[in-house]
Parts: sequence; structure tokens; C-alpha cells
Amino acid sequence: MDWKELINNPNKRYNYIIACDPDITRSGVAFLNVKERRFELVQAMTFPELLAYIDKLAALVGEFRPLLVIEDSDSSTNWHLNKVKASGLSLDRKLRTAAAIGRSAGMCHAVIRLLNEYAQARGVDVRMQKPLRKTWRGADGKISHLECAQFMNGLPKRTSQETRDACLLCWVVAGLPIRLKV
Repeated sequence: MDWKELINNPNKRYNYIIACDPDITRSGVAFLNVKERRFELVQAMTFPELLAYIDKLAALVGEFRPLLVIEDSDSSTNWHLNKVKASGLSLDRKLRTAAAIGRSAGMCHAVIRLLNEYAQARGVDVRMQKPLRKTWRGADGKISHLECAQFMNGLPKRTSQETRDACLLCWVVAGLPIRLKV
């Protein structure tokens, strides 16, 4: 079930949405109270911290209806091959760079799969979500802190790209409006 079905089916609506933008070292995590349209938590977590957080969610599943949304890079991960090919590097350096990027993408994908499997085993509802389109004014089309702050409540004073992506994922899956001041 994708997020559009989730919005259109009131029986499948969730009061709380937790989104995760997984990464190798620290993953962005956001906890959205949908009714209040407010973030209760916006934080970058290591893998062990994220597993402990999932354990806390699993213990509370009967008290509230949380949905864990995990951004799924799937196999279409951007390896930046055109940048590597166009660089002035030697063939050996190009191959090493492409291999390093592939290794990093594979490790990130492993984190995604393990999170999904662990959360489901703990009884938490999980939805895998493809990355959202990058149409924002930040670097490389990513959302900036200023853009987030215009329509999201409960953000800390500073956010990382991973935490902003997690917040945006929560907001979109909840079907909340995005209103920017031009």
C-alpha cells in the first residue's frame, strides 16, 4: 500500500508517523504527531540507537497506532557514474571511485533491509517508500532547513539533510499540506 492509499483509506490512517532516512553512519529519524501536525522527535541516530528506538515503539504498539516509513533506495541507487566518467581521473581511479560508491550504496541498502526486517519482527507497521523527488531550492534540489521551517512545527534550530528528509517523508505520507512563502 502506498501513501496515497493510506490517505484515502481512513481505516488505515495512523495517528503517529515515524520516518527514517537510513544511512551507514547516522540515519535521520522524525516522529510526527499527525493530529497536532507537530514533530515530537527529529534526530540523527546510529544503527544501535535506531534499533533501541524501534524496541520502544514495539512496546507501545497497543497504546497508539504508529507507522514506520523507511526510505528505500532500492536497486536504482544513483552511483554518479556520469560524474566519474567525465572526471579527469585515470581509468584506475575511475574504477576505484565507482567501486567505492557501489560499496557505500550496498552498505546503505543493507541498513534499509535490516531495519525493515527488524521492525516487522517486533510488530511495528512498516511501509517502504521510494525517495521523494528533489524539487527544492537547496543544494542538488534537496529541501533546506528554511523551507522545512515554513510549514513544519516542532523542528529543532538546526537539522541535517537526513533529518530533513525524514521530516519531509513524514509530512508527505501523512498527507499534510505544504505551503511555502514565495
